[in-house]
Amino acid sequence: MTGFVPMADPTHQYISAMEAEPALTISPLDVVIAGSITLLGILTVATADTYEGGKARLAVAMLLQTVPLVWRRVAPLRATALSAIGVAIEVAGVPAYGDIAGLLGYLILAYSIQRWAVGRDRTLGTAILAVGFVVHLTAQPHDSVVQTISNVMSVALVTAAIGGLGHIVRTRSDRVIDLESDAREREAGFAEERAAVVAEERRRIARELHDIVGHALAAIALSAAGAEPRVPSDADDVRQALLLIRSTSADASAEVRRLVGLLRTEGDIDGTTPQPTLASVADLTRRATEAGLPVHLRLDVDGTAVPAGVQLAAYRLVQEGLTNVLKHAGSTSAEVRVEEVGGRIEVEVLNDGDPQAPTASSGDGLGHGLIGLRERVALYGGTLSAGPRPEGGYVVMASIPL
Repeated sequence: MTGFVPMADPTHQYISAMEAEPALTISPLDVVIAGSITLLGILTVATADTYEGGKARLAVAMLLQTVPLVWRRVAPLRATALSAIGVAIEVAGVPAYGDIAGLLGYLILAYSIQRWAVGRDRTLGTAILAVGFVVHLTAQPHDSVVQTISNVMSVALVTAAIGGLGHIVRTRSDRVIDLESDAREREAGFAEERAAVVAEERRRIARELHDIVGHALAAIALSAAGAEPRVPSDADDVRQALLLIRSTSADASAEVRRLVGLLRTEGDIDGTTPQPTLASVADLTRRATEAGLPVHLRLDVDGTAVPAGVQLAAYRLVQEGLTNVLKHAGSTSAEVRVEEVGGRIEVEVLNDGDPQAPTASSGDGLGHGLIGLRERVALYGGTLSAGPRPEGGYVVMASIPL
């Protein structure tokens, strides 16, 4: 035989399956494999003197069984079907002629069908291989029953082993592809989630800053109104300036409050409530202590010299830091430091608990709340860092220029 390769099935079903194969992209390695086995087959045909079908028939059969191996990767069912036609041509010149080139081609196809064929094609290819094996067996001369059984068992075991190897490789490859796909989906999901967190934090920052601006404009309008009665009667230009300041700031304050109303969502604090300042940090630490977490506070900064937005950012950082500690860290104590150092406000929240706890909700070492804080700190040109401490615990620190 020029190979234990399968007999062709001439039905339209198989032809349709072959036409459904993808466009051929031949691998250089497959060219080398097919070329080497074809050359071995040609040498075999040249020395084949016992085949009753003639060398021309045997040469055609051998070429059909070996050359299609170049498609074993991109079109394994097509390669198997073409090789099966070669077997059909060969066995027509009974008895069949056996040689190493045909056997190698059969084994390579057994691997390729399991490794590269997909779905229905894999089932069809396996069936063709099995039929071809039986057809070739019946077409060969048999010296004895024992020898026949031995040959059948040997080839069947080797075929099963090689086909099983192809199945294992395909399964592992599919698993890797699935894992990579899952990883991409998780990454995309986290990116979307992170973007949503950032967008929500920016809306929150906008609401809070508009509150601050609205309160400031209202204060300006009230100051102008309070100063107007004390203007001398002959200072009409000053009185007109104060009137302009009062009306402009009042109008601007009204517009800002309308804008805040659009930005506000259910659950937000009322717009008439002042935003937290550095003086409010002490209340945060006190509430944390009452909740069972002793907090040591070091507050060394003149709040009157710090812009309201920066004060709010510092407050939110302490708030988020203590919230993380209470929720996740399992700490016995925490420290909060807010200081003015070299024209910058430094805010630090550290604990002695689990150093991994705050990182559980994200891939870059920052939880959702800290992702929002990074946006808030960046708004003022500051930097934010978070990570485990060498001595144990976790630290969140920000530095914001004044």
